[in-house]
Amino acid sequence: LLVGYLSDIEQSFGGRPKSSSPKMRHSFYLSQEESELLKEYATNNDFSVSEMVRRLIRPLIKSMDNK
Repeated sequence: LLVGYLSDIEQSFGGRPKSSSPKMRHSFYLSQEESELLKEYATNNDFSVSEMVRRLIRPLIKSMDNK
């Protein structure tokens, strides 16, 4: 029982495990109103703001590749 507990603690060091498709952090600014609308929309549709941005830009990027 103690061994399992210790291995869980050891695995927690260093944060989350490495992902096979790591994400990069991007920063951008929004007005107060835009930020509130974005958060409200994401909350009402049950996904994170990051996921919402990814969903919105994915089609744009694909359409740019087809040009």
